[in-house]
Amino acid sequence: MSSQNLCLNCLEPSTLEPSSTETCPECGWSSGKEPENHSALPPGTLLDEHFRLAKVLGQGGFAITYLAFDETLKKRVAVKECLPQEFAHRSRHNQTVKSNSKKEKYFSDSLKNFLEEAQTLAQFDEPGIVGVQGFFKENATAYMVMDYVDGRSLMKYLDDHGGQLPLDAAVGIMIRVLDALRAVHKSLDTRGEPMLHRDITPDNIYITNDARVKLLDFGAARYASRERSRSLTVQFKPGYAPIEQYSTRGKQGPWTDVYSCGATLYKMITGKKPEDSLDRLDDDLLETPSKLGIELPDEVEQILMKSLAVQAKDRLQSVEELLEVLKLQTSMAEDQSKFSGPEELREPTPEVIEQNFEEPRETEGDVVEVIKNLAEGHEELMKDLNQRMTSQEGTVLSVRDRFDDMEGNV
Repeated sequence: MSSQNLCLNCLEPSTLEPSSTETCPECGWSSGKEPENHSALPPGTLLDEHFRLAKVLGQGGFAITYLAFDETLKKRVAVKECLPQEFAHRSRHNQTVKSNSKKEKYFSDSLKNFLEEAQTLAQFDEPGIVGVQGFFKENATAYMVMDYVDGRSLMKYLDDHGGQLPLDAAVGIMIRVLDALRAVHKSLDTRGEPMLHRDITPDNIYITNDARVKLLDFGAARYASRERSRSLTVQFKPGYAPIEQYSTRGKQGPWTDVYSCGATLYKMITGKKPEDSLDRLDDDLLETPSKLGIELPDEVEQILMKSLAVQAKDRLQSVEELLEVLKLQTSMAEDQSKFSGPEELREPTPEVIEQNFEEPRETEGDVVEVIKNLAEGHEELMKDLNQRMTSQEGTVLSVRDRFDDMEGNV
């Protein structure tokens, strides 16, 4: 298979010629169609000599992510392009990215941090983190090549389920997110600080078609310089960003991701996004889920609200604290069968796996019948077998052993 057999927008099989102006029956795209996103590279663009770009999967303030086809390995991938909109723009005449006026240093720092993030993420082998295959420089910017996974964002998943989820389903999704974050926070970035996500929201949590939960868009805030302007705070998503992310002097740490996880869990179980942390600073009116009519254990509600504390010092300090309580309260640590999230996200328990994959076990009746057949013609063994079964002395195993001993002497 090559990209010539695929629609250059959705990468679904297509009989259309690449230059054809006919419309793809899968996505409605046609070659030469005016792109909706003028800052993105057009479908069909070839990067690093073997990544054929298709449609845009997503765009934030710092990067654009494309669906792409790896011409060498013949598979779909996702390619993320570093394009911090406040610091840089794409040239109108070619594909080159240029820094905005007087923003050269900020753009340079963004590129450096983008590549550092790619190098760090490439070392992870966590089921809850989208894998990074590599990175390269081109068009005066940088690109990150990642695994492509089919599915939908948690936000879309919520929309498809009426805006909110039952408690056990929401907790199950969040436990998987926290498990991934726990591994991330144990790693150090190039500054020797715990690595953070900094942008956990329902848009950056992905529910795959094969029932996995994945974290996307690591380090979005890291692509900007520490000396960034205050206007960059608009890139953070209101309701999910803690107060320390709104200040250039705010001290960030694992507690920063804890807040975003708490806000995401709050959204899942209540259907409402928490009030913005800035608005809560002087007068905190955030209602508890129970006041909104949601039934949940007191311990879960308390730990949830503590993860949403406005001031970092009053908040849970690690994802382990939140993870421990959620697992304890839902009994997931010992009995995953009591939960696993929505029906399609449920994973088989160890007991089910054993039941599905172990060889069929013989019953005593099966064994006796086999031994009788094998013992036919051995008068002494048949007599011994009949005596044991009549008197119910011994076991089938002992009879089988007796036959084995005799068979060796026959």
